Amino acid sequence: MVQLTPSNELGPCTPSLTVSDLAASVKYYTESLGFTCSFRYPDLAPSFAIVERGFARFMLKAVGQRRPQATPQPTETCGRHDSLIGVSDLDAFARELDDRNTFFAIVPGKAGKDVQGLEVFDPDGNCCFFFGQTR
Repeated sequence: MVQLTPSNELGPCTPSLTVSDLAASVKYYTESLGFTCSFRYPDLAPSFAIVERGFARFMLKAVGQRRPQATPQPTETCGRHDSLIGVSDLDAFARELDDRNTFFAIVPGKAGKDVQGLEVFDPDGNCCFFFGQTR
């Protein structure tokens, strides 16, 4: 087994999600999930943005049409990525999403009876699975 040391330990990860409509995606992550948009490029006609909340961060890259749900597509299409994000208080987060009128599904956890999660799908079908302990 490999031991992690300060020289080989990994830091936070920032997934890059492909999206069909950058403005709609930024709006979803900020208004529905409470992220902030910290970067857009270029300024006049953005095709790239970074949204973040706490230690969770996503790079959003606009590439065109959304991916059909049942048919795998090449890498330069949108949607169908999964991200797992830990939440310190899942119940409070679920209440916040409910207050924001964000549709989500509760998913019972497999790690133990006190751990569960909820999942949301962005406009392109990218899944964010938020997990944590319930109180």
